[in-house]
Amino acid sequence: MTRPTSVHFLALAVMAAAAAGVLLAGSAALVAIFGPGGIFTPRVLAGAAIAGMILTSSALWLMRDAVDEHFRDIARLRALVVSLRAGDTVGSNFPPAGDAESGQLREALLSLAAEIANRRAAPERRLAAALGAVSEAVVVITAQGQVSLVNGAARALLGSEQVEVGTSVFAALAREPVEEAIGAARSGGIVLAALDTVGGRTLAARVSLLGDGEGVVIAIPGAHGEIEADIAHDLSLHDFPPDAPAPTDATALFDLPAAVVDLETTGLDPKLERIVAIGAVRMHGATVFRAATIDCLVDPGVPIPRVATTIHGIADATVAGMPAFAARFPELTALVGEGVVIGHNVGFDLAMLAAEAARAGLPWQVPVALDTCRIAAALDPHESALDLEDVAARHGINVLGRHTALGDALVTAELWRRLSARLIGRGITTLGEARAFAATAKRVIARQRAAGW
Repeated sequence: MTRPTSVHFLALAVMAAAAAGVLLAGSAALVAIFGPGGIFTPRVLAGAAIAGMILTSSALWLMRDAVDEHFRDIARLRALVVSLRAGDTVGSNFPPAGDAESGQLREALLSLAAEIANRRAAPERRLAAALGAVSEAVVVITAQGQVSLVNGAARALLGSEQVEVGTSVFAALAREPVEEAIGAARSGGIVLAALDTVGGRTLAARVSLLGDGEGVVIAIPGAHGEIEADIAHDLSLHDFPPDAPAPTDATALFDLPAAVVDLETTGLDPKLERIVAIGAVRMHGATVFRAATIDCLVDPGVPIPRVATTIHGIADATVAGMPAFAARFPELTALVGEGVVIGHNVGFDLAMLAAEAARAGLPWQVPVALDTCRIAAALDPHESALDLEDVAARHGINVLGRHTALGDALVTAELWRRLSARLIGRGITTLGEARAFAATAKRVIARQRAAGW
């Protein structure tokens, strides 16, 4: 239950004092009118006063509960605004407000969000109709090679699974010719290039930079058979997180700079095992910036046990020739910056990073961290299934890429969006309050410490 503020207590104290004053004044008036004798004896008056005070106290407690519920409604509405700001259409998942005014405001927010979504969808539908009908294959990619837009012709030509939004274009096109064409486009505008597919075909293409220089448009002319007249896109993949100061305990959750980190390893003992893959994605508040990611393999320098390979699919041959941890470390620290590190059972990942840094003689400072496992356990203490997949499913998250480093990091990022909204809905609005709340998950913490981290 949300604790009343000092303003609540002041209001309650004033009302209690007023009630006590009324009781005393009433007793004095009765004595003055009827005298100290008769039925209005001091004992009767004292009993009446005590009964009145009990009734008044009960009324004040009920009033305090009503005030608390009102402020819980305000916290829920704040969480709803945070989620809508991040692009979530989660209104139906938020509990109804307890009073009429808060309920009206909730419905107004949801109505406004729906209206804005409809306005935004109209030009996107027109864009989809225009680009979808183009016979050229059109693919837009980020600077890192993630597909952010693809039309029907490109799907037909390159394969719908290979060029789905969010995947790497290098699953369909050979990396070197694409990177050479992008380099030429940076200095020469639109470039004609010969691009090779992974299947061995050579395609004539036009390559140009997106308007802001943070992406690339690949257009492949020609007829590509029967196509679907539509497009798929997520152009937010080109967005980068804003500059932000280092967070403190007072930093609001909706304004929190963070990096969600996940590792794949040779085993579960941080003192003995090694890292074989690193996945990370930046966040700011409830917004995930998939343009700012790390998805890399690491040569652990030791054989990968078969039992580990059965979990994450990474074998000795997979990491052969990959850089060692020391070469990957600067990229990770640059992505994290001064932000909070978020992860599911994040203590394990931090212990692994500390051990690897020590082996490589690299400087390591333990960052401020939030554990989504602990927070989920504290929010739902009756739930015993706390694996990432179980917790994500309970929050309506479609789990993709499980047991890949970046895949798990992206799932955890989506989970944090929903957990942070729930925290704000309970009046837990700052980093310091979230850390203190996570520390109440005693059973999870004991289990983690028993595991050695």
